[in-house]
Amino acid sequence: MKTTCNIILIAITSLLISSCGKLNVTPKEDDAKSGSKVTGTMKAKLDGKDWEAKKVSFGGIFALIQANGYIDDDNFISLEFDDSKLKVGTTYILGKDKPEGEIHSLVYRTSAITYFATSGSFKITKYTRGKNIEGEINAKLYDFEKMKEIPLDNCTFSMSYN
Repeated sequence: MKTTCNIILIAITSLLISSCGKLNVTPKEDDAKSGSKVTGTMKAKLDGKDWEAKKVSFGGIFALIQANGYIDDDNFISLEFDDSKLKVGTTYILGKDKPEGEIHSLVYRTSAITYFATSGSFKITKYTRGKNIEGEINAKLYDFEKMKEIPLDNCTFSMSYN
């Protein structure tokens, strides 16, 4: 019985690793030396003020992908989605009434506060796994600790892994 359980566990683990074997496309330090890097932009109106990332990244493992824009390590917007269920050009709903599976999270983080998307929409207008991503987001972001909501409007992003 114990041997059968071990064989089943090994088979399931092997299946998961082989079927979902997508590598992280976010560059490492060695990539910078070879010339490979993520370039692009992320811009938005956040709580009525202009917001623009100084650095961007995108990538992930398996089918879970992140597109991030950073002003610094403590101030960023992060979109996480499942690319195996994504349809380019489709508008997806954010929040509790969203269909399951496409988007996992939309977060805006400052050094003191984390906001989560409670409603809104996102659309990926261009996506090639491991190469590029473009899209737009409009959302209401909510800080559950301070009970404050802010708008994220006209957030556009375009990133390429070179």
